[in-house]
Amino acid sequence: MQTATLQGERLLVLEDEPLIAIDVQATLEREGARVLLAHTMQEALLHANSGALSAGVLDFRVGGEDAEPVCETLTRREVPFIFFTGLSGALPERWAAMPIVPKPARAETIIGALKFVLSPETREILVRSQCDEDHRKFAQLERAISEGEERIQRMRRCIARLASAGADTSAGERVVATMMAVLENMRAHRDSSTNLVSKLAR
Repeated sequence: MQTATLQGERLLVLEDEPLIAIDVQATLEREGARVLLAHTMQEALLHANSGALSAGVLDFRVGGEDAEPVCETLTRREVPFIFFTGLSGALPERWAAMPIVPKPARAETIIGALKFVLSPETREILVRSQCDEDHRKFAQLERAISEGEERIQRMRRCIARLASAGADTSAGERVVATMMAVLENMRAHRDSSTNLVSKLAR
């Protein structure tokens, strides 16, 4: 199986710091990607709503605004994205499945995170994790747990493949760790709910 590549990918970059934006753009273009650079939320939303996109690289706080409208738009269009931000500890849980690359970061880390979300093994998983609200419903908790376990295993296989090809997989590894923590919380919620039901049935 070939290593995921950025050659020919159309990537949205949302970054309001000019020097950082230029650096990220140059990094991705060296990898063969076409970059749509946005310095404001308005520019990012225009790009997010028009034309085909492969993925996004988003700073979460831009000009005093949160990037949630861009995240929502990309999610609706089933476009995966990564966060490249200095606010990695303050992002909403809503976006927990998407990789976070904390600033500052090496070019290899950003590239590795994008390869992770664009890989066939993980792209669909990440998009569905964001879109599928049914997984958050109590009635489908068991199925969500089972699917979460399978997804983590598939992500681990993807990380192993990328790592063996020399890619920086640190962002992907953090996603797996986050998803494992979410899965443990789901199991705990399931167990506590099951115990409550049992007590009420006595």
